[in-house]
Amino acid sequence: MGHRDAERRSGLGTLAEVRAKLAAMPDGLTWEKEPHHNWWARAGRHRWSVHFIPGMVTGRSPELAGLGRHQVLIADEYAWQKQGGSLAAYYDDLGVRWQVITVPAGEKAKDLAVVRSVAAELADVELGPDSVVVGVGGSAIGDVVRMLMALWDGGRDCALLATTPLSAVDGDVGTKNFVDLLAASGDRLKNKLRVHRPALVTIADPDLFRTVPDAHVRSASCEIVKTMIDDPGIIATLEASGLEMQAACWSDAPSLAVLARATDTMLRAIQSNPDDKITLRTMNFGHFIGKTIELMAVPPMPHGWSVGICMAVTIKAAEARGYVSGEYCERLLRLMHKLDLPMWHPLLTRDVFVRAIKDTTRSRKGPDTVPVPDEKERHRFVSLGVDELVDAAKCLRDWQPVA
Repeated sequence: MGHRDAERRSGLGTLAEVRAKLAAMPDGLTWEKEPHHNWWARAGRHRWSVHFIPGMVTGRSPELAGLGRHQVLIADEYAWQKQGGSLAAYYDDLGVRWQVITVPAGEKAKDLAVVRSVAAELADVELGPDSVVVGVGGSAIGDVVRMLMALWDGGRDCALLATTPLSAVDGDVGTKNFVDLLAASGDRLKNKLRVHRPALVTIADPDLFRTVPDAHVRSASCEIVKTMIDDPGIIATLEASGLEMQAACWSDAPSLAVLARATDTMLRAIQSNPDDKITLRTMNFGHFIGKTIELMAVPPMPHGWSVGICMAVTIKAAEARGYVSGEYCERLLRLMHKLDLPMWHPLLTRDVFVRAIKDTTRSRKGPDTVPVPDEKERHRFVSLGVDELVDAAKCLRDWQPVA
């Protein structure tokens, strides 16, 4: 099938057509649930769209291929090893000219040296008006590609193909792009460099999630549980079917509905505050110590794991303050335990908590105010002291589910 036929069948059109559609809409977020999940978002200068399209690659559905006649894929090595053959066949069958640049997978990609290396390779590629740069992989590749495209010729729109459930629910759907920085002291500062520029189009084909390692599937589960801070109703759904959904790598129809629900919660929070000018953000739930311990851990832990550990500490601290009852706290921890999500780590020491509070205060340019669950009000924002955190961590170290 030729490219023009693919364009006619596509529900998205070319990148230029998507850009025009978003330019014509007012500020806000629209969620279309048929024929598949589509979100169209605009917030001031930011415009972006997110699409869940099951079976797109194997079914030769042309949403991705239709974005441009020539596509330059910047893919993480793991995603390309697992999906490269099927993506090559997809593009070839739909008549799209393509080429690929590979980068390391995971956090190793989020390095200025990697950004420079990709930029150097991309400089030798002739990017015409029909060319589209597409990031292929997990959340880290989304950061690298969006960061590079924010700088390229003063800003160039790009697309992402999310190949993990974590990137579909969190990393690839927002406006922020991060790269780590290696300080002169040798410390690696996670997400120190940041620009705000979303991908114009993010597509997730959930069929691709099935090759994701279990640790990273559970990492996505942590981010899905996190959305309970704004959507407590998701807890009952996860209690009833979360284990089966996780076993399906969040890729079958029932789990995709829950993944979409969590993604919508995330997108609504982002759309209302795309540049982080409001520092009190519910989606920071599970993040105020996570960034510190994520890179200190040996080996480095998946991002979602640090979120899970931080959520558990926060939930325990909220119980101690009386914001949630013992029963509610137990319910949340039992859910995390059932899904085999991390809730404690040996790094949860007084010294690390002191460092985490300093890191959070510095990075957010203000007090270490964090969201915690509140059984009556959904959530509230508070400052947690070191002693509270140490006590919560001790409780989690010895915690066992009540029979």
